[in-house]
Amino acid sequence: MLEAIDWTGISFSEARETLKKWREEHARQSEESVEIWEHVIYFYSFRKRKVAILIAKGDRLEAIRELNSYLEIFLNDREAWQQLCELYLKEGDYARTISNKN
Repeated sequence: MLEAIDWTGISFSEARETLKKWREEHARQSEESVEIWEHVIYFYSFRKRKVAILIAKGDRLEAIRELNSYLEIFLNDREAWQQLCELYLKEGDYARTISNKN
């Protein structure tokens, strides 16, 4: 939350120090936000590559498990949902294929 500061009773040096602290604090928060998003993007692409490798190896059951785990985090990934449905079709699990169709 932003705190209202009455700047009229503060000297120039006090105001400068206050603003300097605020800037340093928010710069750290900005750096942390960038690091978090870099991690999310890396994690996202890593998991999709892992599923692709499992499918290429023919390990469909493990690919299904990994996709289900992935979709718990990234719910809006329509391509992953489609891929999951296709894997269920290949496994003959028609009930899950129908329940996962969006």
